[in-house]
Amino acid sequence: MFNSYRTQQFRDATLLVVQGLGPTFQDATSVESDPGDGVIATCKFRIAASTNGAWTRLGYGDGITPTQLDGFVSETYGSDAVTVSGISRTFPNGGTMPSLVPITDDYARYIYDIVHVPGQARFQSLFVTTFTDEDVGRMTRVSWHNQRPGERLDVLLVDVDGVGWGDPASQTWQGHAEVMTAPPPSPPPPPSPPPRVEQIQTIVYAGPEDGSTHPLGTVFTFKLRAEPSCAECGLPVVTEMHVRTAKEVAGAADHAQPWGSWRQASPTREGYVYTHYPKENGIYRFEAKAVDGGLGATLEDTTPVYRRYIVGARITAKGALDRARGVIDIAFSSPVPTDRVKPEDVFDEASLAKLGPGALKIDWFNSTRLRVILPPAEKSNVCAAWRDARTAAVEASAAPPTDLRVTLKDANTYFAADSGFEVDGDVDVAMGPSAGATPVNVAGPPTVGQCAHLKLTAAPVGGGWDGVTTWRLMMTNTSGFSPEPKPDVDVGAVNAILDAANAATERVVTFPPSSTVSDTKYTFLTELTNCQGEVSNETIRVDRVAGVVPYVYPAAGALDFVTYYSNPFEAAFDVALPERGTPGGACDVDASNLVYVWRNISAGRADCMYTDEKDVSNRYAGSNYKLAPRATRRTLATTPFCLGMGRHVIQLTSYFEGSVKGTSESITFINVEVVKSPVVALIAGGAGPRAVQKGSVFDLDGSGSTDPDLGKPGAPGNNQTFTWQCKTLSLDAETGVETESSCEDELDELFGSNGKFIRGVGEKIRVGPRYKFTLTYQNAGLTNSFSTIVTAVVDPVPVVVVKTPHPATVSSTAPLRLVGSVSRARGSGDGKIRVSWSSSPPLDFSDRRLFATPTNSPRMTINANVLVPGERYVFTLRARQDGQAADGFASTGAIFVAGPPDPGTVVATPSEGTALDTMFTIATQGWGGGSLRYTLGYVLSDARGRDVDVPLLVESTLSKVSGLLPANVSSDHARIFAIARATDAHGASSRVEGTVRVLKTPRGDETKAAKRALETALRVGDPGMRAAAAVTAAAALNTPNTDRSSMPAADVKERREVRAGAMDAVSAAATRAIEDAVDGVEIDPGVLSTYVTSVAAVAAVPAELTKQTAELGLTTVTGLLRARSSMPAPIEVTSAAAAMVSGAVEVQLDSLVAKSPESNATLNATTTTGGAVAVASTQLYGTRRRRLLRYRRLLQDDNSTNPVELIDGAPVIDPLVAKALDGSVAVAFSVTRGQAPNETGAELLERHVTISAKRYHVDDLAVEYRSLRAPHVSAARYSLPKSVADGSVGQIHADVFLYRWSGAALPSATRIMTDASAIDVVYGDGSRPSIGADEEVVASIPFTGVGLETLEKVIYEYKCARHSGGVWRVDEADVRTVSVTEADGGSVTCAGRGNAFIGYALGAVIAPINFTLVADETSKGSTAQGYWFFMAALSLFTILLSVCCLRSGMRRYQVKIANKDDYEIEN
Repeated sequence: MFNSYRTQQFRDATLLVVQGLGPTFQDATSVESDPGDGVIATCKFRIAASTNGAWTRLGYGDGITPTQLDGFVSETYGSDAVTVSGISRTFPNGGTMPSLVPITDDYARYIYDIVHVPGQARFQSLFVTTFTDEDVGRMTRVSWHNQRPGERLDVLLVDVDGVGWGDPASQTWQGHAEVMTAPPPSPPPPPSPPPRVEQIQTIVYAGPEDGSTHPLGTVFTFKLRAEPSCAECGLPVVTEMHVRTAKEVAGAADHAQPWGSWRQASPTREGYVYTHYPKENGIYRFEAKAVDGGLGATLEDTTPVYRRYIVGARITAKGALDRARGVIDIAFSSPVPTDRVKPEDVFDEASLAKLGPGALKIDWFNSTRLRVILPPAEKSNVCAAWRDARTAAVEASAAPPTDLRVTLKDANTYFAADSGFEVDGDVDVAMGPSAGATPVNVAGPPTVGQCAHLKLTAAPVGGGWDGVTTWRLMMTNTSGFSPEPKPDVDVGAVNAILDAANAATERVVTFPPSSTVSDTKYTFLTELTNCQGEVSNETIRVDRVAGVVPYVYPAAGALDFVTYYSNPFEAAFDVALPERGTPGGACDVDASNLVYVWRNISAGRADCMYTDEKDVSNRYAGSNYKLAPRATRRTLATTPFCLGMGRHVIQLTSYFEGSVKGTSESITFINVEVVKSPVVALIAGGAGPRAVQKGSVFDLDGSGSTDPDLGKPGAPGNNQTFTWQCKTLSLDAETGVETESSCEDELDELFGSNGKFIRGVGEKIRVGPRYKFTLTYQNAGLTNSFSTIVTAVVDPVPVVVVKTPHPATVSSTAPLRLVGSVSRARGSGDGKIRVSWSSSPPLDFSDRRLFATPTNSPRMTINANVLVPGERYVFTLRARQDGQAADGFASTGAIFVAGPPDPGTVVATPSEGTALDTMFTIATQGWGGGSLRYTLGYVLSDARGRDVDVPLLVESTLSKVSGLLPANVSSDHARIFAIARATDAHGASSRVEGTVRVLKTPRGDETKAAKRALETALRVGDPGMRAAAAVTAAAALNTPNTDRSSMPAADVKERREVRAGAMDAVSAAATRAIEDAVDGVEIDPGVLSTYVTSVAAVAAVPAELTKQTAELGLTTVTGLLRARSSMPAPIEVTSAAAAMVSGAVEVQLDSLVAKSPESNATLNATTTTGGAVAVASTQLYGTRRRRLLRYRRLLQDDNSTNPVELIDGAPVIDPLVAKALDGSVAVAFSVTRGQAPNETGAELLERHVTISAKRYHVDDLAVEYRSLRAPHVSAARYSLPKSVADGSVGQIHADVFLYRWSGAALPSATRIMTDASAIDVVYGDGSRPSIGADEEVVASIPFTGVGLETLEKVIYEYKCARHSGGVWRVDEADVRTVSVTEADGGSVTCAGRGNAFIGYALGAVIAPINFTLVADETSKGSTAQGYWFFMAALSLFTILLSVCCLRSGMRRYQVKIANKDDYEIEN
């Protein structure tokens, strides 16, 4: 524990070690170093033992247990041996070391002084230390002080050889010996005559400085002495020191302060000591006076000494400017109040002038962190103020400051005057280092038509806040590829616009067509001055030509890209369309005819941009093959390995379809360099540190190391090498630096292997050292290394593995999923393993609100917006097996949390308008956070009052969008929103909202207004924006409580047309996104959310949908949910999708007609045109206590005369319902993909559909497998056999999907008794359970239909049915009806052998008793109708068999009626 360091750092570290020795030492408060030669440290304790002969341990605590000490002491001292009860926090003699008699110890290497309170020394004492080879020939002196006179002191010296206490053979115990017997005290000297006493005065020679500030918990020790008033004077024979303290009250006079009573300080050899231990923050006062304590004496110091000290903090703050984000982060040294939310409340006027004059925003992240969001650089003086300060310093021959000082307003009012807290108002803001001039990029069209505004945008390369721009027109030339000077062009209007832009320091400058001249090439120069004052410039040349030219430009401003061969590549572009002119005029173009064509004009390979189909007619493709769909998008997104390694020049041509080639075109070139992907080294089990049992089977597995390009076309060959290295780690106690040294020879021999595995490591490692195992993986000239830290332990600890996310930077606005695993150690038994998580910095793992999974599972998900942006977290997974004494553990590497953009604002102009008539512009600004992409839109309340986001602009660099808005159903104010997402790989996002007044469309004009809005929407050029505008038109019709029964048929027809047109637009845009999410490219989560919620908004009113529109919506949603993605779909997406599925079922039910009379209580049937009998009943909702109604509907469309398709006399599922069931499965599977076990699943309840999806940890499935049910009163409750849970052993997780559909969703020949239910179980490897033929799945299904009448029971019974081959069947051998009850609404219990119920629909029907089909009516269509067989829970229906079959069956039955209510039927 003690070493040769004398720094405060050593003393603090030593104190922590001493305090950690156990409860005995936890209250130790000080460790002091003696500066004398050879003296390393003096530990001062007061030993407060409860019994005589107490033992303690000082000086060494590593691995020594009380049990071991007690055992040894008992052997040696028998009944005299006792234990220590505790250590007090006070020191001997009132806190001072006694004056020690000097001891000659010139050769001593260590000197320890163990001091007892006078008169309380024990006659036994124990000292434990470590001696090494370096101590040979050196002396160690150990002194005991304040021994009781005449008492013997026995000392036990324990010499530990450094190995520890685990092996008794390694210890050297040296027995006790009598080392001293204190002599009796000397007789006191004869008394001297008393000195002359005139006056006494008080001196404080140690204690807190007057006005000093200290943290709560500080113990204040005042050391005082009394002195006579003259040199020849003396002190009274009995001199006392009286002290008192007060906690200051602000504003009170000195005499009115709440002084405590005078008390005596404790005498010491040097004088007196008084200790004050304040229990709360505040300002404290201390007074002391020397007093003659003799009987009747009145002499005292009339001018007491005084100290005023503060318990609390002097709070300082430092700031740092992030030049990329335009944000100043201010960190306070201690928490401060956060109620100052306006800039003018936080900063004084001078500072506001430095930071402004543009609008500032204040954002308190927490009580110690303040973010100041600056206005755009061109609207802020902060850089200019800093440059002025630097210039002034240089002129004064001083070093230029790196900080800019701002001042907090009224800093002295943050806390009450007597609180103990004081805020320093001066804040120095670090402005960042100089990195040279900031390159500037100027974005603008190379060619602009005469119908469009010319817009130029300047920005730092890569985006960012830093930089103020100025503009100049350099020259004008003729248009074309060989421009000539054109000096006679009138440039007055252009220069006027530039002057105005420079005066306002605008980064964006816009030239209307009237300010420029056609057939002229303009050259502009832009200069950007960064915060440092360094200037960069860039030129841009723009051709102004006649005609209509679309302006397509890079979203990020850059035209040069570098990407890895194994990565998907995206070049995002935005478009600005010319203003539509007079109908029929030169500027009147149909924006929906805008075409984009990408082609690789270099020699490099670009396979995914073309199909295999030849097409020589495409004049733009530049190839003999047809362009792939991705090459006709505005944004080019290629798949991994599409572009060959090397440099590519890719051309984007955009034009209006029908134009002549070479005219009215916009041509842009991008340069793409594809480089080899980095190789990845990986050791299975993670970076650690982790604990491994010595002697266990522990191998190092590097087989997960990979070269992503390996084996791909054009990639370098396979010359992989694996190099291993073993090191031991040791920590330097003074510097805290960890050093590495070579491993022992046995291990080094193992690590000479160059294979993927190092085997037998567990047998070679030793207990004690920390090992660092490193793998260096190399291929194709690139290398990468990975290290894992391992500590060996004796106990059979569980084997714990935890992975560090790759990359190790995550978004604070997204969930973090941590993947760990735990397995049993060899020979550890079968005790339950319990796991727990911890983190640094710490999270509250007991707060379930922070997590989407339980925190006692190896896989854990932390909810979004829990981790603090800017922090680096390390997570540790620990596991302990019942019956074992130690934990196995493993840790992640450091995970950095990237924060979201700092919030901006969103506004709409005009501030008021009419729904579907006023063209509003939604704009956002003021965001901090570098390069961003924006999603803008409004919040819609659907037909059931639920809020749905409807984006008008998705993931664009544009910061404004124009469009129509629907009215808010509950008020005249519509909600608008803006979401800003960082363009880096982590994609953290922020959201802000605003409102705009939108007046409702005049009553009765809603349908016509929606129709006009749709016509406008379909003229929008961009498919995504076209879809958004079309959604608005349909969404305006989603007003709840609309009486559609009385609506004119023509109105209903027009509404259906609006929704059909909107669905076409959304489906077209969504299909493009689905087509692009292939071959390693995942669908963007924002795109997925946008289009699924858009489809749901269009389909929100089933009564206004045709079956074709509903089917298109289902196809779109299903395709979106099944598009490639590794992340679970958000709840808003799955909820919208479930609503779409339920709505489609309702559309089918609404297409059935002929409501049956309520009085018809028999099994009557209605004959279709084909002579078949078909009756359907509709599920009614509410409690079972409601009166059940009966419905009968024709199984054909409203306008159809085609007979319903039958199989074995039973109606076949309608295609729309089939798609709805398929969509249900897509919804369920999208919930659990990418989830951690036991992560929050989804329970989706809609009118006609209920879906439950959950990913179980296999241990929890073993608990719940006997009772599984979708969250609906009419859903079946399933009990699975134990083999389902047993089959999950060895799996990571098991997904359980439960479904419930309305019984009326399928046509039926007889009465429906239940809703349809299904269950599906999918293990982690994608397999399903294999249930034995002798096992059964049991399901209990509540009745929803009207039960049998008494007489009907003569010939009918309730039967379980399974959906197979497109129809319901009751004659399957693997399905049986177990029991039926009619009490409490009724239910039926069904059992299915083997896998009969897994992935199949299940329900109950009414069937003739002992019903069988004749031979020629057996199912011959099941395979032909395989399309309608829905494995994996595609369909859940409750169907009654055909009445005609029932009647024909009745003729083959004889009925015997017994004298009771039960009927015995014989065939």
